[in-house]
Order: sequence, then structure tokens, then C-alpha cells
Amino acid sequence: MKNEQDNVTLEAGATAARREIPCFLCNDLVEIRMDKRAKPYFICDACGVQTFVRRKSGISKLEILIKDIQSDISSALKVSALTIQLLELKKRLQEVENSRGILGLFTENKALDEAKELIQREIQGLDNQIDQLNQKPDIITKSATKTARKP
Repeated sequence: MKNEQDNVTLEAGATAARREIPCFLCNDLVEIRMDKRAKPYFICDACGVQTFVRRKSGISKLEILIKDIQSDISSALKVSALTIQLLELKKRLQEVENSRGILGLFTENKALDEAKELIQREIQGLDNQIDQLNQKPDIITKSATKTARKP
């Protein structure tokens, strides 16, 4: 007796857009393809693994995996953009501190102090945003900020 989950196809609204996931064996990116019965499969050229997803529950899990990977990539891109901003602000802060010169060590310059304080607040805000994105348990996002966050 056949299970009703045997021989299922994707829903009518399923997209055929190019999608990739890491191979579960070697971690190379593999393209998810559709067979002639609209069922997903992928073949890894690097290690030779072939995977065919035939059941409805497997197809659903694959779709969830794809969405999770896309979300992780999106988070990594956000962290990367914030990291670039953070590095630029740190450079600007250094320029403000250097603009005082030797005489500036002994005199007050309210405008420079305010500029420095503003930049430091912006840096703290970016650090907080990066920390929030790093709360996600993905490896990509956490590794992207190690270099930029060093003092």
C-alpha cells in the first residue's frame, strides 16, 4: 500500500528561480534543479553526491533550509555594510583626534570635543546593531565582524 506522500510534486506556484545550497558532504554550493516531475534534486560536481527529494515533508524542509540560508546571507551582508561604516567612523574619529595637534592637548576646543563625542555615539550605535545581528546563530555573520571590532 502506497503512502499518500509518495510521488508528490511541487505546488503550482513554486518558482524555478536559480537557488543554491551548500552540499551536505563537502560544503560546496550546489544548484537545486527540478526533474521532469517538478521534484527538486541536486548534484555536487566537487564530491559526486546526488540527492533527490521525493516526499512532501522533504520538499518542505528543503524550502525552509533555502529560506534560512537566504536570511543568513542577508544578515551577513548587513553586518558587512555596518562594519564598513564602523571602520569609516573610526578613521574619522582618528582624524578628529589628530586635528588637535600638539597644542590641542593643553587647550580646549569645544567643537572638536563635540565632533568626537558625536562620532563615538555613532560608533556605539553601530556596535549595538552588529551585536543584535550577531544574536542569530549563524557562522557567516559572526565571523564577518572580528577584524573591524578590534579597538
